[in-house]
Amino acid sequence: MKRFVILAVAVTMLAGCGGQTAEEYLQLATESAAAGQYNQAVIYFKNALQQNPEYAEARARLGILYETGGDYESAIKELERAAELGYPERDLQVALLRSRVRTGDHQQVLQDLRGVAQDPELLAIRGMAFQAGGDFDRAMAEYEKALEADPATVDALVGVAQLSAADAPEEALRSVVQATDADPANRDAWLIRGQLEQGLEQYDAAVDSFDRVAALPNAAAVGSVRAAEARLRNVALPMEERLEQVQPRVEITMRRFPSCAPALFMDGFVANVQG
Repeated sequence: MKRFVILAVAVTMLAGCGGQTAEEYLQLATESAAAGQYNQAVIYFKNALQQNPEYAEARARLGILYETGGDYESAIKELERAAELGYPERDLQVALLRSRVRTGDHQQVLQDLRGVAQDPELLAIRGMAFQAGGDFDRAMAEYEKALEADPATVDALVGVAQLSAADAPEEALRSVVQATDADPANRDAWLIRGQLEQGLEQYDAAVDSFDRVAALPNAAAVGSVRAAEARLRNVALPMEERLEQVQPRVEITMRRFPSCAPALFMDGFVANVQG
């Protein structure tokens, strides 16, 4: 009888240890994303959808996470499916339109946004679409309208920085600093900030900006390589000291991302300089 009771208790405990519900996986995904654990968050979102393929919120949140991490094709797929399942379109619109611009569908985005009023985020995306199509004057006009409506519109601040970088790099840097202040998780803003700081020979600041990129979702490789490059460019330090700073970072990046082309190039460059 004792063995039977123990077995019954064990079976009950195992039953309670079954897979989580879709809602529980969504909560785990949310916590992982907030902690910067991009890959783990993606897994939890997918687990939620495996439990319930029509869970619109999970698809929407997964799509937004993909967009944040630069996986725009996957973002479009999940965001469009979430809309089909009835998730509020306005909550998806910015991430979906931004992803479409990033994948080259800027003409369709401009058609979709014809007649947009004074919504600063949508004005900024119109600017992005014009910029992607090479119409820089109209892009700047849209960015300026967006910033007039809301001076903290991040896409507009980033766009102004990109368009101003060649002729007015210091002005561009001021703009993108505002963008990173407004959205510390914006990978594009930190990348552009680091590039501008590097161009202005602010190498320590550039390294800090690229390190911020490396800490963001799906951006460890590009951030690490760009930080290594900024260190190598710092001519105020002897080459030997620069190499001592760079080599460990390149080795770590190579171990984590052995097929990363920029890391391979940087590894070859360092090896060549060292002879």
